[in-house]
Amino acid sequence: MRIVFMGTPRFAVPSLSKLVSDGHDVVAVVTQPQRPSGRGLEPTPPPVKVLADEKGLRILQPENVNLPESIQELTALEPELIVVVAYGAILRRPLLELPSLGCVNLHASLLPKLRGVAPINWAIMEGHRATGVTTIWMNEKVDAGEIILQRYVAILPEETAGELEERLCHAGSELLSRTLLAIKDGNAPKIPQDAALSTYAPMLKKEDGVIDWSRDAEVLSDHIRGVTPWPSAQTTIHGEPLKILKARVIEPMSAYHAGSILKLDEDGAIAVAAGHGVLQVIAVQPAGKKPMAAVDFARGRRLREGERFGT
Repeated sequence: MRIVFMGTPRFAVPSLSKLVSDGHDVVAVVTQPQRPSGRGLEPTPPPVKVLADEKGLRILQPENVNLPESIQELTALEPELIVVVAYGAILRRPLLELPSLGCVNLHASLLPKLRGVAPINWAIMEGHRATGVTTIWMNEKVDAGEIILQRYVAILPEETAGELEERLCHAGSELLSRTLLAIKDGNAPKIPQDAALSTYAPMLKKEDGVIDWSRDAEVLSDHIRGVTPWPSAQTTIHGEPLKILKARVIEPMSAYHAGSILKLDEDGAIAVAAGHGVLQVIAVQPAGKKPMAAVDFARGRRLREGERFGT
């Protein structure tokens, strides 16, 4: 099949790699333009562009893929299928109607649950014990098209959003491979989504990482894992910002003064009171410093039992 692939971040890389290794004719890769990133704000190529370069594929980086000049350029390529994996823009009707076989999207959730751009983060933050990947036929509504295939993936007890994303991007590439084979054979399912069961996973903002120590320990644990590595779980101690990189629940029901340091363990953890329960803080990152064990931070800052984390 003649395929145009649209994708941008690291999540989309295994899917593009799989399409190429499966022998599909990838006639072009559409990805977002380079954006400033890092401390130096240097323009950085998207991960998908880096792979496309390595594979010698044709690369397009329009500011708006829905503009007539972009559609004209893609029309000239005569794609049979457009495959979209975390591209970063909504496709309008002229693009959706361009390929002869349609447009397919890979989404990192069990649709219709967690439609939107941050399904991996919200699956953990909402305390789900399983999520998955889904391929759909795209229509003009966001993540609402007919389902082709799905695969369930269990969420591990201490898994962060970054770690889960790493597993889902590979599970997704395998599901996409099976999906394209079904389309090629002419037997790809078209299963309508039940809109009444849909939920939404909006984009995270920096402030979504701020820790509210008055919440229950179980909720805080899910929150910290769901916002790691970005936007990261943020608190303060001694008036200075601190990221919490890893924590676990050690007492789910006990009640103490929220945010208070209860114990500095010899084995390297800081026990902190939540609204209900106790959270064991294992790894942290002070502003401008590298990640470190919580015990090293506590010793360096001379933390004492009874002091409190803030927001």
